[in-house]
Amino acid sequence: MKRPVLAIVIAVVLALAAGVIVFVYVAGADTRAMEQQEVATVVVAREAVPAGMSLSQAQADGLLFAETVPARMRPASALGPVDATNGTLVALADLPAGQIILATGVGAEVAQDQAIEVPEGEMAVSVLLDDPSKVGAFLRPGSRVAIFDTYAVESETENADGATDTTTVFQTRPLLDDVMVLAVGAVTRAQADSAESQAWDAQLVTLALTQDQAERLVHATRTGALHFALLGEDTRLTPSQGVTDQNLFE
Repeated sequence: MKRPVLAIVIAVVLALAAGVIVFVYVAGADTRAMEQQEVATVVVAREAVPAGMSLSQAQADGLLFAETVPARMRPASALGPVDATNGTLVALADLPAGQIILATGVGAEVAQDQAIEVPEGEMAVSVLLDDPSKVGAFLRPGSRVAIFDTYAVESETENADGATDTTTVFQTRPLLDDVMVLAVGAVTRAQADSAESQAWDAQLVTLALTQDQAERLVHATRTGALHFALLGEDTRLTPSQGVTDQNLFE
């Protein structure tokens, strides 16, 4: 009686071992197949990439990732890793999350085939700003910003002889307290070549403004230096006479 039971136990153990061996073999089949064939690297959108954004900026913002796929499954027009040869290309249209980035979806600049939507009663005005002055890469259409202006003013002081000395100091004050960003786009190559430094960090920021706001902004771009601040949901500026060289540390 013991021998049949022992034989059954041995048979069951052997069957289980064979099952494990088959499972391990099948599980590794895909890996072995991948190792035996040529592979290629494609760039995939982790999150949606807005039209007009460069590949280098999208990668810096974490919107792209590289993925290895069998070479035979790689689309013919798929881009390789983002580097100096393709980093300046921009998305010609919004690229949805999960999409492989194709050469047909990027280009030197976005075609302006339609006008931006300007709120009724306002006008669109663009200014050229470097990265620090435009809050880096964080401005998007619909962002609300405050604008500060730094400009030169004359200051008069009385010297020891009772005479008046006139000196030039710089003052920074809020110019516009809450305006909407309509668009953020790259500069043209001609503009970049004519800029003094860090040309490709400069971008045009287009705002929706009333006439009074537009007059102030246009004047400030010609006479001072602008700096944008991205507003939080409940951020409100308070009236201020600003800061000068003389009261900066008071």
